[in-house]
Amino acid sequence: MSTENSNQPISLFKFRAGNDNDLDALHQDYIWFPSCASLNDPFEGMAFIDSSNIDSRLYQKFRDKFNEKCKETSGRHRCDDHLDDKEFVHQWFKAYVEAWRQKTAIFSASKAYSVAGYRLTPEHVLGSMALWGHYADGLRGYCIEYNFEQLEKSLKDHNPERGIGSSGVEYSNTLRPILSLKTYIEDYVSGDRINTVTEIQKTFTTKHKSTWHHEQEARLFAAGKDGKCEFDSSCIRAVYLGEKMSDEKKRSIKACLDAKPVKIDLCEVSIDKLGREYQLRIGNYSG
Repeated sequence: MSTENSNQPISLFKFRAGNDNDLDALHQDYIWFPSCASLNDPFEGMAFIDSSNIDSRLYQKFRDKFNEKCKETSGRHRCDDHLDDKEFVHQWFKAYVEAWRQKTAIFSASKAYSVAGYRLTPEHVLGSMALWGHYADGLRGYCIEYNFEQLEKSLKDHNPERGIGSSGVEYSNTLRPILSLKTYIEDYVSGDRINTVTEIQKTFTTKHKSTWHHEQEARLFAAGKDGKCEFDSSCIRAVYLGEKMSDEKKRSIKACLDAKPVKIDLCEVSIDKLGREYQLRIGNYSG
């Protein structure tokens, strides 16, 4: 998976509700990567399949290559013999995309620069009432700020078998991303699927602008099914507690951070009750 991103942001902000699983991950220094298939956007990975500019000879090349590989492995999908070449390719393309969806995990977070000052503008993700409301239980949860570059490196170092990579998210108000069936056939016949994988990954990094743009998202990908990926706690810049979180849980998180070998800032985000604007403010949390 591609990891090149010249515009990589300084920080990732991940909002958490503060349930037992969230707190365990904070204590044990791991991130849970859910499978692509379990993400909350109903259009997640739903690309438009472009079947143009494919002649019968190209469909036949795919089937010939497929049969050649089956003979090499002493297996043959005879149940597909009733399909013509075009139907055969479409079936296997859908199966390939679904397998990628099931065997790839994604960690999503909001990208932004570190906060300066105590007043949070709604334009900064940490000042987003929508994000605090949707993902942090209406200021009853918390938000973790990671150093993006350090986090990706640490995840790669601790989980080399997962093939960790990152990508920003593009937002579009018009058309869904395209998956080219012709590209898939050509990649399959040549034995190099890099172009197809790149296109599939793009379908998971393109979202509807009006619905999701406020999240300002970046994503980390991991090969394999959903699961834990460990990292070094030095990747955490700060933890921001929602003001409505219980005092007991706030003290528990403070004790957790105090026990780590690195200093992590602990702050509290609250509603700015002195001003008339819809605005949040930030302050240090001492407990």
